[in-house]
Amino acid sequence: MRDLHKPQSDPQALTHQDKRLIAISMMLPVFLGSVDQSILASALPTIGRDLGDVHHLPWLITAFLIASTALTPLYGKFADIHGRRAAC
Repeated sequence: MRDLHKPQSDPQALTHQDKRLIAISMMLPVFLGSVDQSILASALPTIGRDLGDVHHLPWLITAFLIASTALTPLYGKFADIHGRRAAC
């Protein structure tokens, strides 16, 4: 049985390379999310003109942004619960 009062080894400080990797890992999803939403916002007017319904596009963009904002934390929680399980 482990002695709870005995201090374990001190954690090692992060190197500069580790800090850089963590920062890039946190910034990349934010960048990709903003690019995704920018592409949608710039492409929908063209799609709307082709389909003949430009007047409802602001509602569609707003619905997409709200849905993606609401589902992102739920997806994260689902991933935390289930982890990396292989699909059988």
